[in-house]
Amino acid sequence: MTRKEEIDTLFALVRSSWGLPVNHDFKELSEDEWQSLLRLSCGNNIRAITADGIKKIGLQPPRNVWLPWLAEASKVELQYRQSRAALAELTDFFCQNGIRTIELKGGSLATLYPVPEHREATDLDIYQFGDHRRADALVQQHYAATVHDDGYHHTKYNFKGITVENHYSFLNNLNSQRSRDYEALLHQQVPSATFTAMFVIRHTASHFASSSLVARHLLDWAAVVQSYRTEVDWQLTSRAIAPSGMTPFVATVQALTAQRLGIEPVAQLPISTNEDLNQRVLNDIVYGEFAERHHEREDIGRALWKLRRYHAARWKRQLVGHRPQDTLTDVAFHLRHPRTIIHKS
Repeated sequence: MTRKEEIDTLFALVRSSWGLPVNHDFKELSEDEWQSLLRLSCGNNIRAITADGIKKIGLQPPRNVWLPWLAEASKVELQYRQSRAALAELTDFFCQNGIRTIELKGGSLATLYPVPEHREATDLDIYQFGDHRRADALVQQHYAATVHDDGYHHTKYNFKGITVENHYSFLNNLNSQRSRDYEALLHQQVPSATFTAMFVIRHTASHFASSSLVARHLLDWAAVVQSYRTEVDWQLTSRAIAPSGMTPFVATVQALTAQRLGIEPVAQLPISTNEDLNQRVLNDIVYGEFAERHHEREDIGRALWKLRRYHAARWKRQLVGHRPQDTLTDVAFHLRHPRTIIHKS
């Protein structure tokens, strides 16, 4: 298959999984082509979702591909159950200590999916309305957790095998006025459908600029639009997006979710008609334009890899309104927190 054919097939499986109209000719695929689709599904955090799509259509991949695929889907389900159990225990523990806790992203978005346990998540993101320091101290004292405080806008600890990121701000850069303005709007709206829409699109833009997106990020936005279309204050969301500088990125996301998933765009938000840009962003999401998508070791090689990735992503930062002074802010942060230069992110 060509890349275009792979992308078409991948998203046809997603649409099938979600019960969306599918207009795709599922030609007979070779074992190598099925293996490639499995790798893409894993790399894009949609392995359980594409497995659902295969079942619904009634396709029959080779046994030595399909059994590992089902095993991967089972891993996603297990991780979901472990994450839900961890959240329930932590939420109850914090509630007993007078700390209000909500979940960001993760399971809160999974509830918007047709099969919640099939939305992949690698960690648990929580927010505690200004009580994060006391909450972290309690976790250290009661569970003997080691809390790391070298993230941009959250602390991090391991809780029964689940990585917990405890956010003390919603955005990872509050050194510019427009970031502070966006953060203030988020605080005014939490918790609500409008908050979710504003937070998800800004978080997605940040991921795109700083590292990479995967297909699941597109599904998150599609799920928000599908579920909250009539509940979100889209005018407020639009007014927040414009001064943030990420209008071109939002327009592209709107175009891709419409083209690939058939999700009607939000009328109050921009939509891109630049097909060359749309395709470039889609290819970057599915395959990763920067060839070295990961660097597993926490060593000097990771620092060099991050520099190469940062240089390669300059076109992406332009789409989200990143400015030269933002780069200086990033450099200053890393110098204050040297561990971030080599640790995984």
